[in-house]
Amino acid sequence: MKNIRHWNKKRMLRTLALIVGLAVGVGGWYLMRSQQNKMPVLRVVTFANHSGFYKRNGNFEGFQYELIKQFADTCGMKLQIIINNDLTDNISGIHDGSYDILLHALPTTTALKEQMDFSIPLYKSRLVLVQRGKKMLDRGEMPLRTVFDLEDEQIFVEEHSVYVAQMEFIGEETGVHFKIVRQKDADNDILASLLDRGRIDYFACDELSARLLLQHYPLLDIRMPLGLHQQMAWGISKKQRTLKPAIDAWLGRFSKTPAYAALYNNHF
Repeated sequence: MKNIRHWNKKRMLRTLALIVGLAVGVGGWYLMRSQQNKMPVLRVVTFANHSGFYKRNGNFEGFQYELIKQFADTCGMKLQIIINNDLTDNISGIHDGSYDILLHALPTTTALKEQMDFSIPLYKSRLVLVQRGKKMLDRGEMPLRTVFDLEDEQIFVEEHSVYVAQMEFIGEETGVHFKIVRQKDADNDILASLLDRGRIDYFACDELSARLLLQHYPLLDIRMPLGLHQQMAWGISKKQRTLKPAIDAWLGRFSKTPAYAALYNNHF
């Protein structure tokens, strides 16, 4: 009985330490915003897509949105959502402090770390090639399976894709010549629609986003990887120095709960 009581006491102390740590981080950030004579509002910039943030029946939904809302509710903060489909502009806004959080799963590359801080990883993903799959087979064509099959092909990406440098590196390292086309005003949803209608042949995006696209375009093929797995995280403004510890403490705790597992499985 003594051992059981001792174990319960230790577990309660660990739980209390987690709560206190989270409260200190969040409280410090809240106090900082108040001292700057700003409203206790979390300024979040994002863009609409099926992988993280979208509107359905008048309500905001998506894995990224539901996760940040949980954080804001825990802090007692009000979310200010800014929708901007220009990723380059969003990164600039995070860098200069116009926004607090870039609500998008970004690869934690060295180049991006110069512009912003990152939360602890949300998950891992990798770059994949998206192609028509069954429709190619129906025409007697085989889906591409290696990088060397990309010779002389055009690969479309979102206009402000963070993966262009990675794709250029692939071409340089393999000696394969392919053209990267930044499709103006297009996100992955638009690219998938263009691909499905035969307007383009290939585009590239991260694997988890591609899996979500399969819910709407089940005949697409996403089995060809274009890189290794990378850690994906939110971008956080370096101007808000106490915000990152607060988010990391909360994510570290929440990501181990059944609620997080249910949220992840519901979307991915």
